[in-house]
Amino acid sequence: MADIDLGEVDGILAKLRRQIYFPNPQLLSILRRLNDMTMPEHEALIDLFEADKMTGPAVSDESEGLHEDTSLLREVTDATELPVLCHGTYSRLWPKIQTLGLRSKRRNHIHCIAVDLADPVNQGRALSGTLGESDVIVYIDAEKAMAEGVVFLWIDDNVVLTRGYPHHNTLPPHLFSGHAQWSWEEQKWKVEYSD
Repeated sequence: MADIDLGEVDGILAKLRRQIYFPNPQLLSILRRLNDMTMPEHEALIDLFEADKMTGPAVSDESEGLHEDTSLLREVTDATELPVLCHGTYSRLWPKIQTLGLRSKRRNHIHCIAVDLADPVNQGRALSGTLGESDVIVYIDAEKAMAEGVVFLWIDDNVVLTRGYPHHNTLPPHLFSGHAQWSWEEQKWKVEYSD
């Protein structure tokens, strides 16, 4: 793959997450080599970056001396605190998520937001913890997840983090209460709830 191996990129991304505010010369070097890649190699690398971006910025348990990250977190102790819990993603990743669930990938947490992203009052708004370009919303059944041992953590305003199942870093699809997909033709969200 044009002198680039995805393991190397994964390692660099891990370092980047610990150095959010500092430029990374290795990453810049890899990006310069993108022109030499074949289309499948290029798409694989883009998938890696998009999947990484999908979960938002990491909150690390291994503070690098910048600040004590765990002091920012407050555990959700009652599912009624989360009457709605959403995770924004992309339609091209949705088939995989439907099968495998939401995963933190190389991040520490899955990032969610405790507002209904499909609600018209939230359309076009920049909300902390979301990606504006997401075209699929996954609704998470917080009550069911918490009953199965999943821990949710408040970080900021309506932003909620989870590692999913302990030791798996996954929220499996049976914990989804539904999803919404953006209709480009109708310019609105089409919501489907699970049975």
